[in-house]
Amino acid sequence: MTTRYAAALFTCLLLISPSAALADSHSLLTAGIGSNLGISSFAQPGRANATALTNELSLRVKALRVIGLELAYSPTDNTMGRDTLVFQNSLRLSGLVYVVPTRYVSAYAKAGIEGGSLGALFRVTDPSNSYHAGGGLDIELTDHFTLGLEFLVLIPGYTSVEDHVVGYVEREAVRVAGELAQGRIPTDVGGNAPDTGDFLSASNFRLTIGARYYF
Repeated sequence: MTTRYAAALFTCLLLISPSAALADSHSLLTAGIGSNLGISSFAQPGRANATALTNELSLRVKALRVIGLELAYSPTDNTMGRDTLVFQNSLRLSGLVYVVPTRYVSAYAKAGIEGGSLGALFRVTDPSNSYHAGGGLDIELTDHFTLGLEFLVLIPGYTSVEDHVVGYVEREAVRVAGELAQGRIPTDVGGNAPDTGDFLSASNFRLTIGARYYF
């Protein structure tokens, strides 16, 4: 699986490199291959944040110096699991807008979708999906090399949020019914109910540094 997706990224590079061979990081149309390393941190509701190393290989295409499209693959970031929210996954498709598109230092906003397969990136209800939003900073070292710093908030996918809420309601209904059947008045009905903070929080994030070569 790792070899297949890595090969796909390099095939894209070979296909576009003849027409972009003279491009650099500030050209009107350019592409760059990069590698990022950092940490990801997120918490399932009611649990402490778990932090782990993350790494990815990515292909980024920039046009008109202000917009970009990025496809990335991480061999380690897969949070599919039973009864859990999905905060990240191995394949990522992102759109970028460079709000500070200067020659030597560029700042951008970034948002996108993650999934367990290429098809999942185009199905917003896929159970393997999650989302990310944030921004980053690129510093040009040479015409072709840049260093980058990026911070993204991780947001669980629609289907995993729906499953989490439905699961809570079903468990609560069973608990209340059990107490009523035993002749007891149910207590703390609706306690620990899911709320927005379980799904959208700056404490669920991915922070990375990386390098990229444009051609």
